Amino acid sequence: MASMINIASERRHSFCRLATGIPFPILVLQGEQGTAKSTTARLLRDLIDPSTVLSQSLPRSERDLVIAASKSWVINLDNLSNLSPEMSDAFCRISTGGGFRTRALYTDDNERLFNSMRPIIMNGISDFATRHDLADRSLIIQLCRPFSKVSECQKKSSCEIGKMQDR
Repeated sequence: MASMINIASERRHSFCRLATGIPFPILVLQGEQGTAKSTTARLLRDLIDPSTVLSQSLPRSERDLVIAASKSWVINLDNLSNLSPEMSDAFCRISTGGGFRTRALYTDDNERLFNSMRPIIMNGISDFATRHDLADRSLIIQLCRPFSKVSECQKKSSCEIGKMQDR
């Protein structure tokens, strides 16, 4: 499995933290197009959360984020380009543990309480983890293209990668 992850071997041990401890780091995968950011994120997520949702786009609000966190173990966000200060803070709360309360229905005074602490994987081309609180909680990995050009016949399909992963 380790040979399928496009990360330097001396940094791979950091990923163990995603499955074992609290508070969780926020794994940020960055790199230019073609550095296998999405594939790496999906492989890592599959190791610790075999959810049917492979990845998701950025939630529109903190409410949507905490609902997503309540439905799966790992939050895997694909192809981010920027984060608002409010969403950056919300991700910090999810990684270290935090609560969120909202009205259950708009017609009554009942509340829904969410309390989540989850590992988060984010990927994107640009540097989007710019706020200090988020950067302090993040393990930022810069992925690079392979040194030698990978030919089309050397590239593995998603199906081939899945078979290797099942071994």
